[in-house]
Amino acid sequence: MHVALSVKNKLAFIDGTLPKPAATDSTFAAWNRGNNVVISWLYNSVSKDIITSILFATTAKEIWDDLKTRFSRKNGPRIFQLRRQLMSLQQGSNDVSTYYTKLKSIWEELAGYKPNFQCTCGGLQSLQEQYWIMLQVYRLL
Repeated sequence: MHVALSVKNKLAFIDGTLPKPAATDSTFAAWNRGNNVVISWLYNSVSKDIITSILFATTAKEIWDDLKTRFSRKNGPRIFQLRRQLMSLQQGSNDVSTYYTKLKSIWEELAGYKPNFQCTCGGLQSLQEQYWIMLQVYRLL
């Protein structure tokens, strides 16, 4: 969804960088039209069951935040299952390309469960650097 909104230059409606102007502001009509376009795209991207719970939101950002909260919950059993798959994955009779594709798909799904932190001290950057070094080592194995 980020890609689609980026292509249409509409990310600002969901990330909060383009707040709703006052109704008396001369840009309100243009903002309202853009907001409604993004809302319609979001409605068309979710199931009918979900639409009923986001129908009364007035801004695309409200809908986006609701969906983000709903779908970004951590899934402990799935993380456990992915870690187990990662630890037991063997090349076996697969060629290197197939093995690497399976390995990378597990890494990417696990990375999706990685928590996002706001950090101003620089400690998180050091942790991320160590993480990427560890991934490079695994890739060499």
